[in-house]
Amino acid sequence: MPTVDLLLDGKLGAESATYTVLVRNHGKDPVSNLKLYASLPPDAKVVGCWVGVDGLSPCSVEGSRISWTIPRIAGGKTTAGPFVSVLGTAVLKAGNFDVTSWIDASGVIPQEVTLEKK
Repeated sequence: MPTVDLLLDGKLGAESATYTVLVRNHGKDPVSNLKLYASLPPDAKVVGCWVGVDGLSPCSVEGSRISWTIPRIAGGKTTAGPFVSVLGTAVLKAGNFDVTSWIDASGVIPQEVTLEKK
């Protein structure tokens, strides 16, 4: 099984938080049909989400998470993404909020980012 890992980054703006996820395949063989997820903080609204350039390959909002389908990632340290989501933070209370990103492949370690709204 190829080794797949995630790199998640988050930046807080005045009215929104932007999250970017990269998915890398360190294995020799390609992987296919992966599902990438990101959790949503309670009450957060999705302003937009895409892969690469705004408007391309939108995500799906499934309850308290966002998801993307990754059809194929070639082997040999190939990276897919960036998978970008923008969440409205106006309704979030002051304090810390977490977003976790994970993928449905065995051995992949979920990644988490904590941002603080003041």
